[in-house]
Amino acid sequence: YDIDLCKPDGGNGSLGFSVVGMRNTLNELGIYVKDIQSGGVADVDDRLRVDDQILAINGSPLDKHTSHNNAIHALENTHGIVILTVSRDNQQQQYLINDNVQRIDLTNDGTGLGF
Repeated sequence: YDIDLCKPDGGNGSLGFSVVGMRNTLNELGIYVKDIQSGGVADVDDRLRVDDQILAINGSPLDKHTSHNNAIHALENTHGIVILTVSRDNQQQQYLINDNVQRIDLTNDGTGLGF
């Protein structure tokens, strides 16, 4: 479904949420809402949810080949009313979060982490 948000002009100019690229059960990359900032546009509107998949921005589809950086670029280059087409599949989202994200703790001994 579509969610229309009004992006503020000037200063912050943020919609108040962050995204992450994750793979679904078909190993296709999707762009998902990672966090919603308290008091931000998306929070005040109250329709967007963490784990919603963003399918399109202003009618431009985010397909299985859209990278995280491309999605951020598309969001940053919007102005005024921004229409997000989203999908909400709680079972699939929970599967993605529980099974495809791993915590890795790295310890730097002072020689760098090598990437």
